[in-house]
Amino acid sequence: MRFLKSIVGLIAGVVVLTFAGILFVVNQATESHTSKQGDLQVANIRDEVRIVWNKFGVPHIVASSDHDAFFGLGYCHAQDRLFQMDFARRTAQGKLSEVFGRDVLAVDMYFRSMEMPTIAARIYRSITDDSRMAIEAYADGVNAYLEQYADALPFEFNALEFEPEPWTGEDCLMLSRMMSWELSVASWLDVAYAGVESRLGRARAEHFIPTWPKHAPAVVDTAARPPFAWSPNTTNATDTDTTFSPSAPPLIDSTESDETVSIHMFRSLQQIREKIGMNGSANGSNSWVSSQHREKGRGSATLANDPHLTFSLPARWYQAHLTSPQLNVVGMTIPGLPFVVAGRNDDIAWGVTNVMLDDMDYFRGRVDTNNRKNYILGNSSVPFTYIRDTIEVKDSTNVIYDRRYANGYAVVSDVHLFHSTQFTNVNEFRISDEEFLLCKWTGTLASDEILAMYRLNKAQNWERFVRAVSLFTSPALNFSYADREGNIGIAPTGRVPLRNNHPQFADDIATMDAAWYDYIEPADLPRLYNPNRKWLFSANNLLSRHLGYYVSSYWEPPSRGQRIAQVLDESEQHSQLEAAILQKDIFSMHASEIVPVLLHHISPFKQAGSPQVKRAIDTLEQWNYKLDVQSVSASIYTVWMHQLTKNLLQDELGPDVMNQLCFINSVPTRLTWSIVTDGNSPLIDNIETSHQETLADIAFQSLNEAVDTLTTRFSSSAIDTWFYGEIHTIELPHRFGNAKPLDVVVNLGPFPYPGDNTTVNNGEYKYNDPYTVHLGPSMRIIADMSDSVLQCVLPGGQSGQPLSGQYGNQVQLWLNGGTIRLPVSREPEQSQVEIMRLRPKQQSE
Repeated sequence: MRFLKSIVGLIAGVVVLTFAGILFVVNQATESHTSKQGDLQVANIRDEVRIVWNKFGVPHIVASSDHDAFFGLGYCHAQDRLFQMDFARRTAQGKLSEVFGRDVLAVDMYFRSMEMPTIAARIYRSITDDSRMAIEAYADGVNAYLEQYADALPFEFNALEFEPEPWTGEDCLMLSRMMSWELSVASWLDVAYAGVESRLGRARAEHFIPTWPKHAPAVVDTAARPPFAWSPNTTNATDTDTTFSPSAPPLIDSTESDETVSIHMFRSLQQIREKIGMNGSANGSNSWVSSQHREKGRGSATLANDPHLTFSLPARWYQAHLTSPQLNVVGMTIPGLPFVVAGRNDDIAWGVTNVMLDDMDYFRGRVDTNNRKNYILGNSSVPFTYIRDTIEVKDSTNVIYDRRYANGYAVVSDVHLFHSTQFTNVNEFRISDEEFLLCKWTGTLASDEILAMYRLNKAQNWERFVRAVSLFTSPALNFSYADREGNIGIAPTGRVPLRNNHPQFADDIATMDAAWYDYIEPADLPRLYNPNRKWLFSANNLLSRHLGYYVSSYWEPPSRGQRIAQVLDESEQHSQLEAAILQKDIFSMHASEIVPVLLHHISPFKQAGSPQVKRAIDTLEQWNYKLDVQSVSASIYTVWMHQLTKNLLQDELGPDVMNQLCFINSVPTRLTWSIVTDGNSPLIDNIETSHQETLADIAFQSLNEAVDTLTTRFSSSAIDTWFYGEIHTIELPHRFGNAKPLDVVVNLGPFPYPGDNTTVNNGEYKYNDPYTVHLGPSMRIIADMSDSVLQCVLPGGQSGQPLSGQYGNQVQLWLNGGTIRLPVSREPEQSQVEIMRLRPKQQSE
């Protein structure tokens, strides 16, 4: 009995200690859940700011001036998303190692070579007084919160044992340029194509640049040619071919080391993106506008927008409503920036998609092997410039290294090339002794996106909208437009380089300065306004077939755009409800075109197949081409396409270059479609075998491999159990989501997820990590301009605090196509649940 009492007492003690430990952890994690009610006195505001929150934590900020409205937004962002903002800022500054340790040195090295703080400082000096007022007022709001709650920081700061620095206006500009970098597809694919060229030579490498299908729609395909001069030797692009073949200067001869430098550079970039939570292509989006019948200048219009970015928690966007006497705007903001990026005001609505502009080019240089402190520039040996830098590293000695510059540009391929003797495992980071890469990027040029967004938030009509977005140069975006009069339009923006160099392949650094001889400014890009067809869309598709200059080859597959165009063209009602249904559409035009072709080719092999393969073919023949979570056909199709892509491309490319080229899913998707629909592509034959394969051979082999893969994956040969949602899932990850057991608290999911990168409801997985979804709708908005609300939703919630009720309270709405309702009214609704007043601090205090 005494022994039993001892055991019971021991168990009770453990329970008490465990409960006390849980209470302590919860208390530590929730001490940063600061109040959203009451009156506070703060410095640097001019009058009272009233902040009214609804039950989803969306603030309506009511101020007597624009300055104070931006101040209020900065305060709200800091209250809900402080660690997210600080992490983004540290990434741009190259200061993550100070708080995360040696594991992120490569990230810091890379972004220091990109010189984001220098770019931000250059932009800050050039912007207007209005722009400077906006970002400084916003920064003051952030800092007011920091001052008020310095002892109640989010748990991430306590876990990492550091405190955030005060926010500055230049920090806003850095985060703006970070978005430009994230949306730059060329920063990835140009390195990949350098590897393809080095392995295969330029002529064969051209086969791996996808062209745009003749039948696929363009964003502004009814626009006239812009009125400016252009040089015909810069492109030979036709109405149906967006590839580029200039009379380019000679290249360095391809060598094994050339391939090595591109492979290692790409691996470095891949590791960097993974470290900072950018695991997807991070480049897609849908936006469309549709107009009902206009009579005598009156009508109605609907806008829908869902940008596709890498998933993370907290969500990438933050919902907010800003009101002042001159401003009334509601929609999606980005923590760290003072404006609504996509949303509506009293008069107009707008959305954004990535133009897919090829805004970055790499150039290859050679080290002088007779004097390794020099490099070859033309016929001369020129010394590198070295700038010594120090990276502070948590729990370790500082890393001192010399950042190399050649021809005035940072050597970006030195991301992992440390020169400090204090750094261990130096060889692990060595890229190449003989070659290096430099890059040109439009994001280094000064521009005033802050003024563009400020004017856009206030725009009342098409003319003012166009004047506003014409200031927007980086990132290059398609701005869609709708207004309460029923007018619709679309205006592409971005600074487009006019080139003498090849945009995909790395030319010699001697050609670098003259490579971009001019720019097309946003005001000179084609636009569309009130077309006869009553609707417009952009889905990262070809900008136009009628331009006299190169924009990009890096478009997304046309399938999303084709489906949007099909639905809008067939619909007589373009209402909010129809827009919501279309945002969740999972019919793949891509699958509907490629699967019948493949089934036709393999039909002679069907009887020779195993019972499972025959059943798989029968299943695909009956498929409706919807990638539903309960679909078996979707599972077979997805794995079949994955195997087919590998079998078509890897024999020529090899596994390393193959992984580079396929990291952005649009390339293998478009290439595979081109090869299959062409039927006679030289890429069909497997060069590693002695006989010549046909498309039928490769397709049937790939289907057999897909069936074997699925049998293993499901541990069952019963095809009827191979549900798509079992293999195609999504988990919304927090920055600390890899730490166990914390992952169960800070991550949400996994959830079965429909669609893929060819459906309107984007569910993209990485080719190198099938089939978990990494990228998709980072938010959704719908604005019916005959109504006075904005419908919107996030994959997460407003709060960045995992134990907050508003951390993930929009996830189920988002998964199921639901939205929350945000009125445009200047006066907050009576149903709002919390009210805070920020008042000017008395001078005597």
